[in-house]
Amino acid sequence: MVTMSATIGTASTTSANVRNLGALPGNVYSIAFGINNHGQLVGLSDSHAFLWQNDTMTDLGGGWANGINNLGQAVGGSGTRAVLWEDGAVTDLGTLPGDDYSVAYAINDAGQVVGASCGGTCEWFRAFLWQNGTMTDLGSLGGPSDTIAFGINNVGQIVGRSAEHAFLWDHGTMTDLGVLPTGGGSEARAINDAGQVVGSSGNASVGHHAFLWQNSAMTDLGTLPGDTDSYANGINSAGQVVGTSDRNAFLWDLGTMTNLGTLGGCCGEAHAINDHGQAVGESMLPDQSGRAALWTVSTKPPPPYPIRDLGAPPGDVISWGTAINDAGHVAGHSIGSDSGIWVIRVFLWNNGTFQVLPGLGGTETFALGINEADDVVGYGYNASGLSRAILWQNGNPTDLGTLGGTESGAYGINDRGQVVGWSYNATGQQHAFLWDQGNMTDLGTLPGGSFSTANAINEAGQVVGAGDVASGVVHAFLWQSGTMTDLGPGSANGINDVGQVVGTSGSHAALWENGGMVDLGWGSASSINHAGQIVGYSVGSGEIHGFLWYHGNATDLGTSPNDTSSQAVGINRDGHAVGFSGDQAHAVLWTLPRITPPSPPRFPMRNLGFLPAYNFSSIAYGVNDVGQVVGTSLGANGVGGHAFLWDNGTMTDLGTLGGTQSVANAINNAGQVVGWSTNASGAMHAFLWENGAMTDLGTLAGDSSEAHAINGAGQVVGFSSTSPGWDHAFLWDNGTMIDLGTLGGGPYYDYSSAYGINDAGQVVGWTVNATENTRAFLWDNGTMTDLGPSGAYAINIAGEIVGDFGPNASLWINGAVTDLGTLGGLSSGAFGINQGGQIVGGSDTASGSRAFLWENGTMTDLGVLAADAGSWSYGVNNVGQAVGTSWAPYGASTAFHAVIWTIPRPTLHDVAVRSASASMASADVGVSITITATVVNRGTQPESFDVSAYAGSLLVGTKAVTDLAVGSSQDLSFSWDTSSAAPGSDSIRVEIPPIPYETDVSNNVASGGIVRLAAPVTAQASGTPSATDVGRPISFSCDPTDGTPPYQFFWDFGDGS
Repeated sequence: MVTMSATIGTASTTSANVRNLGALPGNVYSIAFGINNHGQLVGLSDSHAFLWQNDTMTDLGGGWANGINNLGQAVGGSGTRAVLWEDGAVTDLGTLPGDDYSVAYAINDAGQVVGASCGGTCEWFRAFLWQNGTMTDLGSLGGPSDTIAFGINNVGQIVGRSAEHAFLWDHGTMTDLGVLPTGGGSEARAINDAGQVVGSSGNASVGHHAFLWQNSAMTDLGTLPGDTDSYANGINSAGQVVGTSDRNAFLWDLGTMTNLGTLGGCCGEAHAINDHGQAVGESMLPDQSGRAALWTVSTKPPPPYPIRDLGAPPGDVISWGTAINDAGHVAGHSIGSDSGIWVIRVFLWNNGTFQVLPGLGGTETFALGINEADDVVGYGYNASGLSRAILWQNGNPTDLGTLGGTESGAYGINDRGQVVGWSYNATGQQHAFLWDQGNMTDLGTLPGGSFSTANAINEAGQVVGAGDVASGVVHAFLWQSGTMTDLGPGSANGINDVGQVVGTSGSHAALWENGGMVDLGWGSASSINHAGQIVGYSVGSGEIHGFLWYHGNATDLGTSPNDTSSQAVGINRDGHAVGFSGDQAHAVLWTLPRITPPSPPRFPMRNLGFLPAYNFSSIAYGVNDVGQVVGTSLGANGVGGHAFLWDNGTMTDLGTLGGTQSVANAINNAGQVVGWSTNASGAMHAFLWENGAMTDLGTLAGDSSEAHAINGAGQVVGFSSTSPGWDHAFLWDNGTMIDLGTLGGGPYYDYSSAYGINDAGQVVGWTVNATENTRAFLWDNGTMTDLGPSGAYAINIAGEIVGDFGPNASLWINGAVTDLGTLGGLSSGAFGINQGGQIVGGSDTASGSRAFLWENGTMTDLGVLAADAGSWSYGVNNVGQAVGTSWAPYGASTAFHAVIWTIPRPTLHDVAVRSASASMASADVGVSITITATVVNRGTQPESFDVSAYAGSLLVGTKAVTDLAVGSSQDLSFSWDTSSAAPGSDSIRVEIPPIPYETDVSNNVASGGIVRLAAPVTAQASGTPSATDVGRPISFSCDPTDGTPPYQFFWDFGDGS
């Protein structure tokens, strides 16, 4: 292969690199006709079609290939038929009815193919569209005429030539695009997704000129200086046009036509260009034979940040910078000659001075890591030609050995001197290793895998790398404390001290953090510093360029002057990045902005991630006392989003009511979730989700509804449209939706909405009054009370209400409003309150919005994720957890992250009667019965309270419990004197009156069962006969009445018997 570069244009930054793609084995000629955005290109080599990708040209068989889409499907002709090549198979596309010849010219990403078909002697062609196995005649610009379709975009618009004029065919309608003012005919060759069309217009007498047609106007693109004819053949999404001017390949961009140069011969022609600025065609060699050519075109602006060429050690000609420490010292390797032998050797660069580090006796050594002590790690070949991991300390190399095999390599080192890399073990398997103070530890593999390699290690000893799994696919991993965690397909290349991991997933750079992965776009991420600045390489201006990614924004780092490629490999805390630039590489150092990382949040903060199918943004709205979180996870624009339930690290998609979108707003301790979803007709309806099923709660006779809160009894509140069209607050209870009305809203504005409900069934929200002013309300047992301006959002069991009762977040208690203030900004809002009075919301600050926790008069900033700029909290539970969202700055690729904060557990008051019982289930009136009970303190501080025992409506007694310790219980007994009680059944119960701010009053009462009381027993006794002689028998009888059977009889005859 031959690679040549030339700077083109005068004071222009436009440049092109032209590459000879060669030909198939034994062939002498080749030409390329099409290229996709993945750099796959197709064409003709002698008489065979070819596919070229990754430096390899593959023979597709006899014929020629004219076009390829982004799925890798190629089209062209073979013999007398249009064909489609896909995954090694060739499909005959047939002909139009009655024809016996066809050829395909282009294919879009939907698999639609265009070309031409003819019969007999092919005096004229018919244009066709082929899709899903069917070939359709596109017609012509008038009667039988030669018609050929040359191009199709992803919108399905087709261009070509009919009746000697360029045409645009758009979903059944063929439009004549006309000609340039010079006259003659015209021909359209290509169209991009914006509908821009290119081709040529003219004839032999007036000449031909390339044209660009857009917005119904045809523009003459002219020719290269001194040329007479030009033809435009391809256009990309940026509107860059390629073609031929006389016998020279050209690029037309923003009004300027530039000669793309050749492979040393007389001439060339360009046929297509992709969105990365890669153009293909044919160029002549010095011997004037033609070869398929690839031009990499760029219109490069100056690098955005200073870039310094570090050069190479004396006598060396190529160098690569591969690692940098916080002192700015660079490790790398270079190529030079040693006594006439080309060698690769390791260097340490310090402020312009190179120190070459010795190897292990071989001719090649490589540096890949450096720590703050200037210890360098890498690998090199020994005198036996075996690769060995090397640690250089004070310039001296140490062979780190192996895991029992023959070879090894080191890739990373931390400041503790721990080294990671790979080694063969005794059975010949490649395993990741951790080397520490002379001991090499096998880190194993992922489950089912056979190999692994470690690429980096941070100061906490966390190791990242890659290894295969049982399916054979390579996955990234994180190893810590003896456990290797699978991060999913890809390779992990770097990790910072915060635990953020970067690398590659598929063909895209990736960032793994807080359990989720962020797609950074095409390329690979190599390194990340403590502030979250990431460097790597990607496509920039159609070339491979180093990049900086920070806060969702990627910056092309450019190249050294006259270079066309670069890669950034490492970055330190000060924003100094190291890498290399140019095809003939030389080490370079970029000076990037130094970022001071934000202070860590005061309270632990966790990113909950995204649903796999909706991984652009996520927001958490509610959390219950079990720690289950609900919210929504959103896709990119136009994709929509789905409600989620997050539970112990797993995020579950709750689905929809048949539509495309859903949001979960709240969850109770029973795991019941409420929110809203679109249905199959696109209407928004409130839903209740429980046990895997989502139920439509309906509306108040209107078109839409939303649910915003649910209490422990399963009562749901929100708002719904009504038949007149106004939105009204509702309470849904056991299948019935009740309209809560308004505070008398006017004829032009009669809205209300409910946002919170406590376990007592009290509801809060906002509404309008008779003067159509917005007011907060409290609805209690059918009565709506005006709380003042302007909205209430949550209420706890104590009746404390939070919302906006002024310019800032506010707390309403028994008619008194407290302004909660701000975090130094202009305004704030409160959205959640728990039973302990902890309040969450969001506030302006001097540096953006921040979630807050307000407790006992103090507002605390909950902070943001490391790479984010703002946060907001929407919900708080009773066990020390708050949820919300943290977001990146405008323009970030991921806008919002659902988060959960671990905050101090609130002061909770909760006492309960654990058990109650009576000493007898039945007794006679007058008998004393003992009632016993056990009470317990389930709160967070000692409690004093009264305990009362009841028999039916009778108060048996009250006892005081004093300073019952947290978690402790106390047994109590009450004596019930039943002498004044009426016979009958009495329910026994023991109860504790609610204590101030009690969290849960449902367990303050316990039943002791039923006691049945009977009237005292009476008896009538008699003897028969009443008088008789001594020695004769007497019969005695007793007839008891009342009392409680069974009876016991005791006889006393007065004589001791």
